[in-house]
Amino acid sequence: DLSLIEALTRGTRNRLIAPLHHLRPLSTAETTTLATKALEHTAGKTAEQAVDWIARMSQGIPVWLMLASKLISEGSDLRDLPKDKWRLAERYVQEALPSESDDRDRLIRVFRWIAILHPYTREAQPLVDFICDRTSSTDIQFAGDVEQLAQRRLVTVFGVNKRRIEVRPAILRDATIISWLSEANDSGTYVVSPEGVALIEHLAKNHSSIDRIVLQRILSSLGRVRAIVNQQLPVLDVLGDAVERAVSSAKDAREQLTALSLAEMAAPAVLSPLVYAS
Repeated sequence: DLSLIEALTRGTRNRLIAPLHHLRPLSTAETTTLATKALEHTAGKTAEQAVDWIARMSQGIPVWLMLASKLISEGSDLRDLPKDKWRLAERYVQEALPSESDDRDRLIRVFRWIAILHPYTREAQPLVDFICDRTSSTDIQFAGDVEQLAQRRLVTVFGVNKRRIEVRPAILRDATIISWLSEANDSGTYVVSPEGVALIEHLAKNHSSIDRIVLQRILSSLGRVRAIVNQQLPVLDVLGDAVERAVSSAKDAREQLTALSLAEMAAPAVLSPLVYAS
């Protein structure tokens, strides 16, 4: 929140490492100029159509402009372009991975779990164990998958002993979660995907055996995309019903306490109304 940052730093010295800059989307003219330059080797009407699509898709946000331009420059068919930025992010990830690899599906699953378990650190063994369990991987396979994802610039590995792993930029991480857990129906309305329903039902059913840090990371990520999803998608909320069932079906005080703890963690991420995928 810029107003909060300004209020906290007004009249002080050395509170910020660098001056505060107000960022804004690029203008239509700036977006068109950059897209045209990015596609300078694409000729004629195809280039014009591609530039129009890039400008419409990016809405002046440099990250989306970069992803859209890269997709076009690498030869994507203009008749089969993503219809929104969430699918654009999904396509970018799909095309960054080897098309003929036995590990491709597992790499995609690992990438998605790293995105939703943000912030991810190798030292948090429950996170490693959870990803390996959900992707049917060994620790050694998982380490190799992380290296492949890093080589393809889908994740960033950093920190002491390269212990931190993140999907960057954050907007790509958000889009990855949204495109994974939602889908468009025939009328163009976004609904919770079968994967989204399965994930949240899994959390609700198995919450007592899932490490707390795993639950916190996943629910925190769902909470993070809440505003984005609420504004643009009819969101992912099997969660409220699932948590309510977990609380009401508890057989004793211990189970009820565990379920209430889940409800407390889930509260910021509970989104409404729930729309199920058919």
